[in-house]
Amino acid sequence: MAAPLLTFDQLFRKAVLTIHAIENYAGIRYVIHDVVSKSDIDFSGVDMIKIVAHALGARFTNTKVRPAVVSTSPTMGEMTRALSELTQLDVGFFSNTQVPCTGPKKRAEQGNTR
Repeated sequence: MAAPLLTFDQLFRKAVLTIHAIENYAGIRYVIHDVVSKSDIDFSGVDMIKIVAHALGARFTNTKVRPAVVSTSPTMGEMTRALSELTQLDVGFFSNTQVPCTGPKKRAEQGNTR
């Protein structure tokens, strides 16, 4: 039996909004979204726009926070990389089978553009 899909409601409404509403959010250094138990994602283009807008807004509240996603889903990896590229935020992606993928700034520093 395959693991369930990660829905926009689960990630955004139940996780992202909850994290960003934490009273001391401005002092948080890392936000880790561990979605290893999910087999794939179920987001629309509109859902991704909402996530991008919220991520950018949260970045103004805390410029030092580093978001990361832990997943074995290749689709989640691609979505995380796209979010990182689009927002120019250093969003990490980690799976149990690969080396961490850092955002565009870190990849450029490492001489790796993709």
